[in-house]
Amino acid sequence: MSFLPKSYDIIIVGAGPSGSTCATLLARGGAHVLLLEKSSFPRDKTCGDFISARLKDNLEKSNLCPPLKGTHPGAVSDLLFSHPKAGSFTLSRPPAQGFICKRKAFDHLLFEQAQAKVDGLTNMPVKKLLFEGKQIVGVQTADQTFRAKIVVGADGANGITARALGVPTFDENHNAVAIRAYYNQIEGIGDTAELHFLDEVQPGYFWIFPLNPATGEANVGLGLLSRQVRYGNVQLKQLLERIIATHPLFAQRFCRSECLSPIKGWSLPFGSKKRPVAFPGAVLLGDAAGLIDPMSGEGIENGIRSAQCAAPVLLQSLAAGNYSKEFLMQYQRNLEDLLRNELRQSYWIQKLCRNKIMLKGFFKVLQHSERARKVLADKFF
Repeated sequence: MSFLPKSYDIIIVGAGPSGSTCATLLARGGAHVLLLEKSSFPRDKTCGDFISARLKDNLEKSNLCPPLKGTHPGAVSDLLFSHPKAGSFTLSRPPAQGFICKRKAFDHLLFEQAQAKVDGLTNMPVKKLLFEGKQIVGVQTADQTFRAKIVVGADGANGITARALGVPTFDENHNAVAIRAYYNQIEGIGDTAELHFLDEVQPGYFWIFPLNPATGEANVGLGLLSRQVRYGNVQLKQLLERIIATHPLFAQRFCRSECLSPIKGWSLPFGSKKRPVAFPGAVLLGDAAGLIDPMSGEGIENGIRSAQCAAPVLLQSLAAGNYSKEFLMQYQRNLEDLLRNELRQSYWIQKLCRNKIMLKGFFKVLQHSERARKVLADKFF
C-alpha cells in the first residue's frame, strides 16, 4: 500500500455496481483510476438482489457483465403481482430473463473486473474530501491522502461524498425504507418473482424473489414510503415477521422455512427529487445521486446507467484539462435526458398507488390493458 501513487486522474469512492462500472469504463479510456471501498469483498449489501433483463442485456452489450458461474443466480422469467381485493396477474417476458443474484456475489464480480484495470483498495473508508477553495482535489482516509483531478462519489445514500458536497440525501416525500432477509424451504419457489401489494404494506409492497428452487431459498422483504413509516409508527421488522407467520397467503408457504440471515434495512432515495450531481472537480453516481426508481425501488440499473453517462464526460474532462463544474454539468444534463421521463412516470404511478382505491383500480386496469402491463413490465423487467 505504501507504494501506491498519491495522485490519480480520478478517484472513485465506493466500489458497488456504479463505482466499479465507472472504474472499468474509465480505465478502458486510458484514465489512471483509484477505486476505494470501505469494506472488504465479498461483502453483504442489503438489497432485493433483482437484476432486470434490461440491465443484464445492457451489461452484456457493454461487455461489462462478469461471468456469474458459481454465484447460483435465480433466473426470473415471470413476475407475479397480487392485490388482496383485485386479484393477481402474471407478466411473462421470455426469453428476456432477469435473475436474482445476491449482491455479495454480484458486487464482488464487478469489483474484481474493475480491479484488474485500476488500483482498487478495500477496507479503506474515506474520512473527508479535500478542497482547494471550492474545487475538490482529492480524498483523505484514516492514514493517507490521495489527490485527483476528479473525485467520483459512488458510496451510496449514506456515504460521505454527498454529505461533504452539501447534497441533502433524505426527503421523506421522496424516500422509502426497506428491509430484507433470506429464507429457505419456502413452498412454491420457482422462476417467478412475486410482488404483493398488501393492505399492511401500503404504500409499498412485500416481495419474494427466488434464489434457489431446489432449496426453496428466496430474498424476502418489504418496502414502505418513509412518510408512512414515520407517521404510522410502523415497525418494519415486526411487520415482516407477522406477514410471514400469520398472513393467509403466506403462513402455510413459510411454515417449514428458516431465516438464514439477519433482517436488515436500508434507505432508498428516489430519483423523483432532483439533486445536483456535478460539482467543481466531482460528480455523484447511483444511490449517492438519489437515482432509485420511485415505483419499483430498484437502484442497481440506474446506478450503472449513471456510470455509463459519467465515464465519457469524465474522459473528455481529462482530455480538455477542464475539471470545472460547468464542464462536468454535461454529465448531469445527459443523465437527466436519459432518466427524466422514466422517473417522472414512475413517480406518478407511485403517487397514484398511495391511494388504496386507486391502487385497486390500477390493478383492474392492468388485468385488462396490455399497454398498461407493458409499462409495468418495462419498469421491472
